[in-house]
Amino acid sequence: MSRQLLLINNIVRDSAMSLVIQRGFWTENRKCTPTAMMKFCIFLQSKEGSEFLDVDLEAARKGRIAEIEADIANHRSKIELLEKQLEKEIVEVERRYLPASQYVPLDEQKLLKRCYDMYVDECIENEEMMRELDQELIEFIKFKYEKEVRMLHIGDFLADEKRKLVLKAWNYERMNKTSDVSP
Repeated sequence: MSRQLLLINNIVRDSAMSLVIQRGFWTENRKCTPTAMMKFCIFLQSKEGSEFLDVDLEAARKGRIAEIEADIANHRSKIELLEKQLEKEIVEVERRYLPASQYVPLDEQKLLKRCYDMYVDECIENEEMMRELDQELIEFIKFKYEKEVRMLHIGDFLADEKRKLVLKAWNYERMNKTSDVSP
């Protein structure tokens, strides 16, 4: 923000210096005398000088805002193009890696629920007393059952007959591509 204000201040300063020369306070900036500067400062405090600064500052501010908004619009269009490209690439990757790309892993809540269910089943089977559910138990059952729960979930996903056929076709296709490559 301070960089933007500095730019606007520079624009206003340049406009003010042009006005100084136009109004005859001095002919060149290096020829400014203390008396001439004092007269110019008095002019800036007048109604006409104040209006000049207000108008010039507002014009500079609006110009800078327009530049920034154009830059933002340009970046937004680039972002939109990149998002469309990303969507196309994701679709292509999903198509190439069927059925694996259709697999949706368990979210944390479902994972913990299944881990807890396994814990309960094990307690019942071993006739053990179940502990009260707290953070420590949650961490324990997640550590103990997470891998098994995830593997069962993947197994359930792959148990679908249509997926098995697609996976076999995918494997066959990959194996043929691999065998075509000479060592």
